[in-house]
Amino acid sequence: ITRWQLFLQSLDYTIEYCKGSDNVVADALSRIPSSQHQNEPHSDSPVYHVLAINLEKFVNRFNFMKDFNYYQKSDTSLSSVMTSITENASQEYRGYKIINDTLYKETQRGLKLLTPEML
Repeated sequence: ITRWQLFLQSLDYTIEYCKGSDNVVADALSRIPSSQHQNEPHSDSPVYHVLAINLEKFVNRFNFMKDFNYYQKSDTSLSSVMTSITENASQEYRGYKIINDTLYKETQRGLKLLTPEML
């Protein structure tokens, strides 16, 4: 979830409501019944399967960009890349950039924020 949230934060997007009957390309996965309950007998009361995540508590657990730098520097792989970039301009890491103490990798689609292993 963290990786997706960080990815989405880097995009400039607008969320717009689309009435269900107008949404002809709705995600088919959301309409498929849960396979583990398919063979169970039907009861009179409906059963709902819900995955609830309290994102606010999760987000507050990490002050993302402030703490993200700390987590990148704590990650042994990422910290060694950061050290190599800052101490010597090695050709090995020429596709990497440090912007505001945060490590990114240059890709064809733009800068990619490198997520520490622990996240």
